[in-house]
Amino acid sequence: MNSLTAAIADPDLGQEPAARLIVFPGANAATVRAREVETLHARAAATARRSAAYVVPGLYLKNERLWLSLVAPDGALVLEQPATHLNRTWAGDLTRGDEITPAETPFGRLALIPDVDVYKGEVLRIAALQGAEIAVSVQVIRPEDYSGEMVLAGAWQQAQQNCLYIVSTSGRHACLVGPCEASPDGSGFLTRPGDPLPQRAEFSAEKRLAAYRSFPVFQSLNPRLYRNHLDELCR
Repeated sequence: MNSLTAAIADPDLGQEPAARLIVFPGANAATVRAREVETLHARAAATARRSAAYVVPGLYLKNERLWLSLVAPDGALVLEQPATHLNRTWAGDLTRGDEITPAETPFGRLALIPDVDVYKGEVLRIAALQGAEIAVSVQVIRPEDYSGEMVLAGAWQQAQQNCLYIVSTSGRHACLVGPCEASPDGSGFLTRPGDPLPQRAEFSAEKRLAAYRSFPVFQSLNPRLYRNHLDELCR
């Protein structure tokens, strides 16, 4: 992994923060369902070229699945990741994906985590075992349903268990998290859910490596066993 500046944009400002990775915050269910995929990606490509950054534009529906995508600085579509789990309250009519595929970027391998996948421990663990060092989680959560405990149970917990940096957003509620040892105050938060948008933080490769050295979680795992029993583990 190479260090980078990651940011969560404020869509109301009409300009993007200076960063190598820009994530647009999550939207409500109606907006996600109404999005026209080609238009969404065309706008993301324009933003990526203008900002010379990788861009995650937000959730969308395609082929009866829920997706998150990554667009490169040249405007090319690098990755589309379908959700492997679904929130039955608004996406129960969709079909689940069955693969998790991190993308290669100049700053490391990056995994996309659509909606409730962030609460499923096997999703982030599979991504991490494939070499992911950074993850982007974009959720649909109504403001009245949101709580800080959701971040602790989702992105924060997964950052600690898998030694990852995670961009977490569910609309105006957003934060940037990482291993506790990689954060300024040891909390795991590089920015906090109550901080206004845009948010920016440095994802330090050196600090992540130091965090892993103090707790080398993957040395105690058995990937071969996981592969042999993947169906039973993830059913």
